[in-house]
Amino acid sequence: MADEHKVPGRKERRAIVKAVIDELDACMQATPPRYFEAAKTCRNIHLSTFLYAPLFKAMIGWPKTRLSKLTKIGANRALMKHQHAAPNKFATLYALSQIDEARLEQLFMKKLITPETTEKQAKTMRKG
Repeated sequence: MADEHKVPGRKERRAIVKAVIDELDACMQATPPRYFEAAKTCRNIHLSTFLYAPLFKAMIGWPKTRLSKLTKIGANRALMKHQHAAPNKFATLYALSQIDEARLEQLFMKKLITPETTEKQAKTMRKG
């Protein structure tokens, strides 16, 4: 019973982090890329008390901005809710994630955001 709460050793922590990184890499390298799945994983890592955050950041080998952008995409409830109607372009998703969630929800409901929405259009929508 005491082993249930045992803190994993260094080797076990590295294995856990590597599994998460492998999952994220698979999402980003898939055809088409599974940005929403990667964004949800990044958001969960960010929101959890991710015991391994320093190790994760050291091992992932991605630019810090990519993690930040994926976390921002994953944190936008309206964007995650309407992912079926959203474009599958990373830059466009990031631009959409910067729009206020209530406004973004309205844009989706009015069908002003479609899978064909471009980054430029998203930036224009963000400005109002």
